[in-house]
Amino acid sequence: MPRTKRTSSAVALLSAAFLSLTPAALVAPVANAAANVTVKCQVVQISGGTVTGHVWGNGSNRTVATNDANNYVPRGHYKRHCYPQNHYSPSGYWGGGGAGGRF
Repeated sequence: MPRTKRTSSAVALLSAAFLSLTPAALVAPVANAAANVTVKCQVVQISGGTVTGHVWGNGSNRTVATNDANNYVPRGHYKRHCYPQNHYSPSGYWGGGGAGGRF
C-alpha cells in the first residue's frame, strides 16, 4: 500500500516531538530538585599530596555545588579540580585514589 501524505505528516510530527525532548526531561527526578549542577572534585591529603578520593556536590550553579562538595572533605584533606559532570550524583565523599569514581 503506498504511503499517503497524511502518514508522512504524522511521522514527521512524531519525530519532531521526540527530538524536542531534552535530556533533563528523560532523566528521573532527583531528591534535590534545585540541583542543576553536579561537580566532582579530587580530595588530596594535606601531608603527602596523595589523591585519596573524590567529593561530589550539587547546587543551582557551579559555585554553590563546589561549596556543597566542601562539606564532605575529610579532616586533613582539601579538594581541588572541581569540574561539572554531565549527570546527577548524590553529594558526598567517595574514597579510593586515582581516577576512580561513581556513576
